[in-house]
Amino acid sequence: MIMIKLLYSFLLFILLVSCSSKENDTKHHFYANVAQSVITPSAGTYIVEPRGNLSTGIHDDLFVKAVALGDGKKIFVIVSFDLIGFDDSLVNSLRKAVLDSSGIKAEQLMLSCTHTHNSPITLNAMDPLPEKMGEGKSKRDLRWEKQMIAITAGTVKSAVNNLKEASVSKGKAPVQIGFNRRLNQSTSATMIPNPNGPVLKETDVVTIKDDESEIAVLFSYAAHPVSVHSTSTEFSADFPGYAVRYIQSKYPRSIPVFLQGCAGNINSTLRGGYEGAELDGKKLGDAVLKSAENSKKIDPTPIFYAQRNFYLPFRDIDVETAGLIIKRIDESFKTLKENNPDFKQSMSQMDIVKWAQRLKFIAENKASHPGLPFQAQALALGKSLAIIAFPDEVFVDYALYIKEHSPFEQTIVLGYTNGSESYIPSAEAFYLGGYETGYAQQAYGQPFLTPACDKIIKTESMKLLNELWEKYSEK
Repeated sequence: MIMIKLLYSFLLFILLVSCSSKENDTKHHFYANVAQSVITPSAGTYIVEPRGNLSTGIHDDLFVKAVALGDGKKIFVIVSFDLIGFDDSLVNSLRKAVLDSSGIKAEQLMLSCTHTHNSPITLNAMDPLPEKMGEGKSKRDLRWEKQMIAITAGTVKSAVNNLKEASVSKGKAPVQIGFNRRLNQSTSATMIPNPNGPVLKETDVVTIKDDESEIAVLFSYAAHPVSVHSTSTEFSADFPGYAVRYIQSKYPRSIPVFLQGCAGNINSTLRGGYEGAELDGKKLGDAVLKSAENSKKIDPTPIFYAQRNFYLPFRDIDVETAGLIIKRIDESFKTLKENNPDFKQSMSQMDIVKWAQRLKFIAENKASHPGLPFQAQALALGKSLAIIAFPDEVFVDYALYIKEHSPFEQTIVLGYTNGSESYIPSAEAFYLGGYETGYAQQAYGQPFLTPACDKIIKTESMKLLNELWEKYSEK
């Protein structure tokens, strides 16, 4: 009997040790690192705003910042650029350079722009049409773009190659520096502040610490950085740059990283100059610091990421009508030239000429152009946090919907990620009209979209988030 009890005790001990060993084997850790580099072009490069001007200097540097997150098996990299946005060709060039340099594939890489307007032109939509207006030279600085791509690849490589165990915390804080810019009047929405319109009233914050202190502070808010805008011809990161510097003054060892939200219909202090940008940046920075101080640690877990690719439908048009549009524009162009157009009129005419030619091309090639390519990309850190990112200039309405319906405890919603080829209004905005539903899409050289975009994006986004959520439910 004694021998049986001893044997039972021994077997129980072996079982406990075995269970303990399995628990240790399945213990998870987060690994992270952050790196940054200056990507400011030299003075004399064409600047987005004021439109048509060469930059006259550098007020504050533009940066590329890479945040690498891992779980020991998988790595995901979020990259933030102090730039207006990218067209598809530039996105593909960046992805290839990063892949060649560090082995990070497109599905592991989130390329997000802050959308500051005081940055170099990186979109074909902002380049004039040479053959129509006598402009023989592109306004894009392709030599600088090659340098920027190489710098980005090196920055990502630096972040990925030096991962270290880290803790990740999340939080949010109330703040509002943006305002809805669509005032719906009798015939169309006008770009006037509308304090009663939808707007984001909080900042989302993710802090990453090593065993000493904060090494990165990621923070997001949805507002066009247009405080500086046409008040200066110097390069500037606008209010996000001021917020970054303010946060770094409190966390000197960290690299703060701003991630732009869905700001398609949201402005910061429009043309408030550097003073307006500083006020907005400090207000946002204060909220970020409060969130960081009260953040909640995320239990280490495997990270998952996924994406969904689909098309947003264009308004249907036949080839004959597209041809007539070009004819009417050519007639108007002739009249305009006879009346000595000013610069603004000329630039607007370039935009609509581009748009009409693109419209006719797509009408003639419908089979290969089923709509505007759109990708929703998401990263999840357990059931606590998800980051979902969209391309283009998406209305804040989408972010508000996703935040409300996401299964995750906190969801950060980004725009201007992995490309910027159009505005994406909400369903009702298409009927109410205004800049974002008409001329802005023409300026991007895209056919008009339809209200069906709204439901498609919301449906596909929720499928994506639920897909990631279920991966944790299965474990």
